[in-house]
Formats: sequence, C-alpha cells, structure tokens
Amino acid sequence: MHLWIASAFALLFVTTLLIIAPQIQQRLDRQTKDRLTQAGINTATLEFDWRYRNLTVSGYLPDGVTPGRLAMIMRGSSEQPSALFARGIRHLRLDLDEDPVAGIAPAALPEEHFIEVTTDGSDATLTGVVQDDAQRNTLVQAMLASGAENVFDNLEVLSVPATQTATHRVDALAGILQQLGPVKTHRSEIRLNDQELYYRVTATDRSSAKAIEKAASVEIANLNVRGGVELVSDRRLNLVIGADGEQITLNGIIYSEAQRKRLVFAASEAVGEQQVVDNLTIADGVSEAPELLERVDSVAAIVARFAPGITGDVTLSNGELTVNAETGSESVREYVASSTAKARRAGLSLTDNIRVLQPAEDSKALQSSLDSLIAEIRQTVVFSSGESVLSPLAMKTLDKVIEQINGYSGLVIEIEGHTDDVGRAMVNEKLSQSRANAVREYLAAGVISANQLIAVGYGHRRPLESNDTVEGRQANRRVHFTVLKQPDGLTG
Repeated sequence: MHLWIASAFALLFVTTLLIIAPQIQQRLDRQTKDRLTQAGINTATLEFDWRYRNLTVSGYLPDGVTPGRLAMIMRGSSEQPSALFARGIRHLRLDLDEDPVAGIAPAALPEEHFIEVTTDGSDATLTGVVQDDAQRNTLVQAMLASGAENVFDNLEVLSVPATQTATHRVDALAGILQQLGPVKTHRSEIRLNDQELYYRVTATDRSSAKAIEKAASVEIANLNVRGGVELVSDRRLNLVIGADGEQITLNGIIYSEAQRKRLVFAASEAVGEQQVVDNLTIADGVSEAPELLERVDSVAAIVARFAPGITGDVTLSNGELTVNAETGSESVREYVASSTAKARRAGLSLTDNIRVLQPAEDSKALQSSLDSLIAEIRQTVVFSSGESVLSPLAMKTLDKVIEQINGYSGLVIEIEGHTDDVGRAMVNEKLSQSRANAVREYLAAGVISANQLIAVGYGHRRPLESNDTVEGRQANRRVHFTVLKQPDGLTG
C-alpha cells in the first residue's frame, strides 16, 4: 500500500515537472533577455541554451561588453540593481568565441604563470604577465574595490594587442578579486594561466564565502576553474585547556557564547561545575563561522573525558590539536583516546600524547585488598535506576575502602562507574560518570588525596550480568576499583 502511494506521488511529481519545466525555461529566457536589454546590452549576437534552470550563453560578445559585466548582470551583484538579476538561474556558463571581425591576431600567452594574486589581511600582491595596461588596470581596480589597503602591483605588461580570450579570463579573475579584501577574507591565493583559474580563499564568514564562490561559478570557454573557499577557523581559534587532576581551566579565544557554553559544559561533565575555571575570551568584531563550532565541539568531546585524577592539557593552535594526558591504565588511555576521532573528522591535525604511568611495586597488594571487598562492594555500592546518590549502606562499605587505600598514599586508583543498558548510550555514560564522581568525592572526604583518584564513567559498555533481568540490571548499576599505575617520582 505504502509502495503504491509512493509510486503515485513520484509519477505525479515527474508529470508536474514535465509540464512546468518548459514554462519556467520560457519565463527565465524572456526575463534574462529583457533585463540584459534594460542594461543596454544588445543580445543579437548571443545564443541562450537552457537546460531547465541551467544556462549556457554562446556566440559573440557585443561591442564594449566584457564577460565579467555580462555575468554580473545575470548572477546579480551589489553594483547592479536587483531588477537586472534574472532570479532562478542555477548555473551559468559563458561559451563565447572570438569576434571574427575584430581582426586582432592572438598573442601568445606564457606557458607557465600568467597571473598570481595573493592577499593577507589588508595587503594584496599582484605578479605575473598581462597583455596591456587595460588588463592591469582591471585587476588593480578590482583589488582596490575589494577594500584592500595596500596593493602591490608587480605585473609585467607585454604591450601587445590584447586578445578577447585573455581579456575574458582577466575579467573572470577580476570578478573574484572584487569579493576579497580584509573584511571578507583572511588570506587568499589565486593563479591564472592559459589552462586554468585556481583559487584558494579563506573567508571570514559564510556570507562572504558564498559571494566568492558565486563569483567563481561562471565558466569561461576552454578555461578550467577549480579551487574553493574555506572559513576562518583554527587559524584564529586558539585554546589551551589544562587539567590538574582536580580542576579544568579553560583559556583562549573563541567567537561565540555557544562555543563557550559547549566547552564549559564538557569540562563540567568531567570534573563538576564547581571545579571549572572559565578564562575564555569571546572575540569582538569577528563573524562566527558555523564550522568553528564543529571544531570546538571536537575539543569539548576530549575535555569531557578528562575525569578527576587525569592530568594534562588540550591545546588548539593554527589547526594543530595536541592532547597531552597521564593516566593510570591502558583502559583509561583508550577511553580518552577514543574521543579524538571527532577532531580528525573536523579537519584538525592531531598529536595524541596520552601516556600510561609507570607501575608501582605495591599496586598488586592494594588490588588484592580491594578485591577482598569486591563481593560487598557489588552488593552495597549500587544505585537506583537513573540515580547517583550513595546510600548509607554504600557509605559504610566505602569506609572500608578508605581504610585500605590510606595505607598506599603513592598509588592511583580508578573508580569505574557503570550503568545498565536502559536508556540512550550518551545519557548512560553521563550517569555512570556522575556515579564514579560521587564515590570519588566520598573517598576524598576520607582524607585520601584527590590526586590518587580517577573517576571514569563507562556507561553500559561493560556489563557484569545480563541486562535481560531485573537482578542483572541492578548488578550492572555499580562501581569498581582498579589500582592503576604510579606517577613518575612517587613512592608507596
């Protein structure tokens, strides 16, 4: 029944499209020609080939009209009234030939670099070769129009008759240059030769990025246009987040309140809200790129696993993310390291330096003492569903744990928090962390150094019993103690 309905809707959609598409093409064709005429352009030498909303313009350019001006009118620009923009065109290609009556012999173009433009903030540098002063002026004026304050013109002028082919390509390049400048871009690199136009631009915000991509979307005959635009992200996003086993301190520059909240929330998940020091600065006058939040989120995913007792730092600078941490066991190292995959997906270069601490001679003795209490721990240090509150019976058992640990001041103990499999995995992981934190706080109040205790929530990933029964789920809502390794320089 559902398949029949879906097929009927698909047939209706295709039928409607076949009826409407020609009408849309006719409207766009009429609208485009009318508005070109309004702009004073004679369309007699131009041919318009529509493929639904995609337009290819071929033929010969009218006198005094450049491809850049033609494209500007068709795609719209701040320099043209919106009435001249034929809205609805998805893709525009200019496939224009040399004017057969121009009588200008083509001049040879350089085989290597033709033109190269680089910008860095308010500075712009133009190097390479153009055919005449008009082409040079076109490029320099485009760069000045972008808002660049310092334009360094190192172009060489061949002083030969300019070909329409070269002029068309210079116009295409100028269309991109007009969209640059210190307000819209951070830096850019653009190269034009007789084969292709390549651009790589870092824009300050999504709106600027779209404008640059739009300027580069017009195809010129026999010219391969390639490249892309990325948003300012890690080049100006710098974070230094430190963990001393007790507190997590957030330092650095971010670009929105949403980014700050994400980092503070992650740190609070790890060590508790009272143990988070927020020294973050929100930069003024810089538009936030949505991609920035993805990278902040990847850092936050790592910070959220810096549980109490784990020391180290997370540093993000110039696209380089470095994670330094010291843990007490391979399982904890893997737990922290598993959160770094998101950073790689966000395009960050990652250095993972998560170390396991050196073994202690008496760790086996303490583990044996704690294991002697394991039956009582599993029976009493358990939690009601969805809760992380210690019962009086659990506290009585934990007092025995404190007595055992107090004899080994140099060792590090991991407190594992576990849940049953009821509910979402993310919720269970947070709940298990809360349970481990509750036990850690109780032990630390019993004159045990907080630096000896690492609280880690494993969610429902390590069940002790089957979650298919009430008894099994109750057994899985538990904590477990594992003696880890001893930090360098400590003695038991």
